[in-house]
Amino acid sequence: MTTKIQKALAKNLKFFMAEKNFKPTPLAITARISQGSLTDAINGEGANGLSVVSLGRLAEALGVEPGDLVDDWRED
Repeated sequence: MTTKIQKALAKNLKFFMAEKNFKPTPLAITARISQGSLTDAINGEGANGLSVVSLGRLAEALGVEPGDLVDDWRED
């Protein structure tokens, strides 16, 4: 079951990755997280979601605040 936070994270990751011109593999390497964890996050999947550390690393790599990745701030 996908949670509201997982959906927001997936949507925001896709948005910021496009804005910063990041592909999944380079982002995973830059953020020092596994490709599988990133793929799950992008797809709104993953039984346990991302750790706070991984979320922080992704935010840092994308040049945003961690809250920007999980807040449902964008309208479709």
